[in-house]
Amino acid sequence: MPEASIMGAMTPKSYVAAGETLTLLQEFEDDHQIQRALCRDLEAIADALPDVPSPAQVRRIGERIERVSTEHYAHALGVLRSLPEACRPSETELAALEAMHAIDASHGEDLVTALWDHVERSPKRHDGQLGYMLRCYFDGCGRAMAFKEALIGRAIHAALDDVKADRQLPPAPRD
Repeated sequence: MPEASIMGAMTPKSYVAAGETLTLLQEFEDDHQIQRALCRDLEAIADALPDVPSPAQVRRIGERIERVSTEHYAHALGVLRSLPEACRPSETELAALEAMHAIDASHGEDLVTALWDHVERSPKRHDGQLGYMLRCYFDGCGRAMAFKEALIGRAIHAALDDVKADRQLPPAPRD
């Protein structure tokens, strides 16, 4: 049987659920690209210590951390909550992700304060402590992204399973 007739047997519900899920997942991936770029930049600052980032760099990093903490974390939770029920993570998983995001946001605030202290060359600058804070922040973000990607991977499989279940294939011809 040609592929077109198999695809034609899919119900409209299957197309909508799969299409909406894939669109939401692409938005999710866009958020992760932004977060990965931030983490790479923070790692570069950590690797360059004891060199001091410029005030302009610290301002931009602070703005990016704030944007990730307020916009991207909320968007990711919104995407996960808006998935079709069969694909949606459990409330326990969503609560765990929210807790990870809260910790990362708090670490981000502390990190920006420490970066400003570092830039202002406070008399008791602690390069090792700042390096540790930078690494803790991007490690935490990495863990949260890996957790979200695992949830999304499971959602993709669930959406595809839902599509397969909705296919109504005709019986095979008899000889």
